[in-house]
Amino acid sequence: MQLASRFASRSPVPRSDSPLSDDQIRAVAPSIFADAPHESRSERYSFGEAPPL
Repeated sequence: MQLASRFASRSPVPRSDSPLSDDQIRAVAPSIFADAPHESRSERYSFGEAPPL
């Protein structure tokens, strides 16, 4: 069995000298900042809150 991708050192990885801002992260992954489950989730969904920073 072969992996779909190869984790070689020559694999392109986006890098930056500065960390992403909260707004940049929120633009692509808003669920990270959620304080409640999305309304589309059923009652069976378990939402786990992260500890405060």
